[in-house]
Amino acid sequence: MGSEDVVVRSLEPDAEPVPEAEGGSAFRRAWFEQLSDDRYGVFVGDRRIGFIDVDGPLHVALRGEAYETAVEVDRAIRFDQALRALLVA
Repeated sequence: MGSEDVVVRSLEPDAEPVPEAEGGSAFRRAWFEQLSDDRYGVFVGDRRIGFIDVDGPLHVALRGEAYETAVEVDRAIRFDQALRALLVA
């Protein structure tokens, strides 16, 4: 991740941001929202940066503000790995 910490927030009202690593000076705040049974929108601040599609055991990370033009950047077994791929893409 370099010198940045990644802070992930869900839409749960009591959820606290969880830093991925200690020691970085800048924070990138990301959160996600479930759009359908198998699709999540990923946001940094108020801007959508991509999507994560769940396809069986795979989590497909797609980078882009609109789903129709989003580009696949990674496939991962775990949701957090797909999320990390979106944040560094």
